[in-house]
Amino acid sequence: QTRFSIDVSKINIAGFNYPGLLRGNIYSARSINIHDIFADILVNMDKPYDINSTNPQMPNELLSSMKEIVNVDSLKIINGGLKYCERFSIGAAPGIVIFKKVNVSVSGISNNTVHPGTAVIHGDGVFMNSGTMKLNMTIPLASKDFSLRYSGSLSTMDVTVLNSFIEAGEHQRIKSGILHSAS
Repeated sequence: QTRFSIDVSKINIAGFNYPGLLRGNIYSARSINIHDIFADILVNMDKPYDINSTNPQMPNELLSSMKEIVNVDSLKIINGGLKYCERFSIGAAPGIVIFKKVNVSVSGISNNTVHPGTAVIHGDGVFMNSGTMKLNMTIPLASKDFSLRYSGSLSTMDVTVLNSFIEAGEHQRIKSGILHSAS
């Protein structure tokens, strides 16, 4: 079965709107800092995809469907980690992708329809213990259609580290190679 395991060391919240939370209509904070979060995700690919299942909501759909007011000026993930795995057959070893030393900064999280906002995301981390990845995104949260602008880069890395994912899913192996940079 697909599983998500999340471990959070520490969360600091400043400027939290407690009266709004108690009334159940406002989720608002000036800043949320999440330290040393680690997410371990395993997705089972061994079962056929259910064509009748609903697609997951995009950020703009999720925020616009909420009746409650959501407003977070700044969200930061400090020194996070992610282990993402896909298992392609029962009992088989999963394909694994790892990110370490992940730092993410998100500003402008809001579902305010009067003053629609744009979330701005900056992130970086170490990909597969080899290369440094950087990402910048802007997501208009009030848009009817999901749209975004993004850019990213990846530093020099040994591409054979991708075998931990490619071998399980594609039954292929990279024998050698160096990626000098990507953007």
